[in-house]
Amino acid sequence: MRRRIIAPLFVIISLLTGCRNNIELRSDIKKFIASFSVTQARKVYLEAGYTRTDISLEAAGEVKVIESMDFNIKDQNNISFDFKYERFLDDEIQHSTRRYVTLDEGVYTLHKITDGDEITFTISANNIIKNH
Repeated sequence: MRRRIIAPLFVIISLLTGCRNNIELRSDIKKFIASFSVTQARKVYLEAGYTRTDISLEAAGEVKVIESMDFNIKDQNNISFDFKYERFLDDEIQHSTRRYVTLDEGVYTLHKITDGDEITFTISANNIIKNH
C-alpha cells in the first residue's frame, strides 16, 4: 500500500520544486514536504522494485528502453540488489547494463556488466545501500 502512495507524492514534489518562478507555497504544504526524509525512507522501505518501459519514435526507428531494479535490505547480513537497463532500436539491442550483488563467504561483490564487459568490486553492504 505504501508504494502506491509514495510514487504520486514524488511526482507532486517534483512538480512543486521544479518551478523556476519559486512561487511561495502555503505553510501547510511546506510543512508536509519538509517532513520527507531520505534517511527515514531508507529505514521504512527495506524492500522494493520496479520495471519501467519507455517507447519512442526517432528518425532511426522505434526506441524501447527497459529499466528494472529490485532490492532487499531487510537482513543486513544477506542483502540483494539487481539493476538492469536495456536499450533497443527496432527490437535489436543497442546497449545493456546490469549491476547486481552476490554474497560469497560473507563478502559482497558488486558486478557491473556493460555491453558484455564485466567488472567486479568487493564492497561493503553499507556502501551498496547508500550508493545504489
